[in-house]
This record gives sequence, C-alpha cells and structure tokens, in this order.
Amino acid sequence: MDNCEHMVAACAEFVSTILQRAPDVRVLATSQEVLGITGETVHRISSLTVPDSPDLSMELLASYSAVRLFVERAVAVQSGFELIANNAAAISKIARRLDGIPLAIELAAARVNVLSAEQIADRLDDAFRLLTRGSRSALPRQQTLRGALEWSYNLLSDPEKLLFNRLSVFRGGFSLEAAEEVCAGEGLDSYDVLDVLSQLISKSLVVVEQDSDSSARYRLLESMRLYGTERLTESGDSESVSRLHAEFFLSFAERAESELFTAQQPACLIRLERDYDDFRAA
Repeated sequence: MDNCEHMVAACAEFVSTILQRAPDVRVLATSQEVLGITGETVHRISSLTVPDSPDLSMELLASYSAVRLFVERAVAVQSGFELIANNAAAISKIARRLDGIPLAIELAAARVNVLSAEQIADRLDDAFRLLTRGSRSALPRQQTLRGALEWSYNLLSDPEKLLFNRLSVFRGGFSLEAAEEVCAGEGLDSYDVLDVLSQLISKSLVVVEQDSDSSARYRLLESMRLYGTERLTESGDSESVSRLHAEFFLSFAERAESELFTAQQPACLIRLERDYDDFRAA
C-alpha cells in the first residue's frame, strides 16, 4: 500500500481488519505518517547520505548517495555530464543544501541542461522557483518541490500548521524547551507543544537527533524550514515569533555568561556553539 498519509485512518482500519481475519498476511505500507495499529513495525527511511564537508576527495565524494543520484540524473539530461574537480564542490553544496531529499536532488539535476552545477548551487536560496521541472508523467505533487511540501502541509491539522510555521524561526536544531517558549501563543498552549511536536515527528516533518549529552534535539530540513518561513510570514506571526526567539536566546546568553569562567565552561561553550546559527539570527 503506497502513500497512505492522505487516507491514514481508512488505511489503518482496512489493514487492521485484514490482520484480524488473516493473521499470516503481511502488509508493507509506505506513508509519511505511521498507521498506528497493533502489530505495526516502523522502519523510518532517512534522506540520502550527504557529504559533511566540501573538501573531500573525488572518490569519497562519489560514495555519498545524494551525490550519486545527482550525477545519475544529470547524465540523463546531459549525456556528457560527470563529477569532476571543477564541479565537485558545487555538487557537494547542492546535496547538503537539499538535505539529501531525493525529489529535490532530481529536480536540481534536471537544470544542468541550462545551468552549471555552480549556478544551480548559487540559486538554491530561491529553491522553490528553481526546482520546478519534474517528470510530466509524475503526480502534480512530485513535479515541483513546492508541490511536494504543500501536499504534506495541507494534510496537517491547524495546531500542527501553527507549530510547523513557528518552528521555522529556528536556524539550526532546537530543544523542546526552546520550542515551548518560542512557539507557544495564540492557538497553541505551551503544554500542547510536546504532543503537537510528536505529531510532526510522526509525519516526518521534524527530524529527531541525539545531542552529545544524550538529550533529544529537533530540526526542520532546510527546504521545509524555508517553506515554513513563507507560511509564517503569510500568517502575520513572523515579527512576534522572531521577537520571542530573540528573547529566548538573549536569556540563554545571560544565563551562560555566569558559567563561562567556572568549571562549567567546557559544557557551556558546547551549548553555545550548538546554537550558533540561532544566536546570529537573534
């Protein structure tokens, strides 16, 4: 069963009925959201692997699946295309900026017939206009990056949309505490943030990562963050959420100041560097 997310309740009921009457049946379902039924085992599919540095050897760069996909799709558009020293850094940047999302990588590669890899990389700040040349035979939501994100966004409840929009104010990862203080407000109480965040995670819109101190941190993939920023601006909440974001990180810095010249300095510096992009934004 493919793409269950837009009919997840009906699919869950259908599969549950099958398994109750025919327990030896096995069902493979793909979905942005888990079905949430007894007997379900979840296998999360991560994005393609991306290089963590632009300064890698050609051989090592080619070992990353996002780079390989870009090159393969680029060759299909321009037969003479290849990964060479002159475009390696640009292709690495494309793979990282697009977070290894296969559709985004394919749409970027489709542009090599009119743009160099360097030009594509330079235009990714306007990714929604750049990544619009999907296969004509694909579903509309698979023809553009914006279409893919709108498909997922339109399946969200109102509280999920509110939180998703407001989370886009974070430039890097964020903690639960930060989300509760910055994103709570009209339409979303602070004690509801955890439950709504859990729903966004289950729908594959927020990524969970383990921090160095084993605490959970969260982040939006960059393309999703950019889309959420657009929605936040449209909602009229951008200024108020940005102010809450700035106040949170000001308070964070003030608390950290008292630790910088104590035995807690190493741990404090790690926490500050972890949120470096957000301090700059604030």
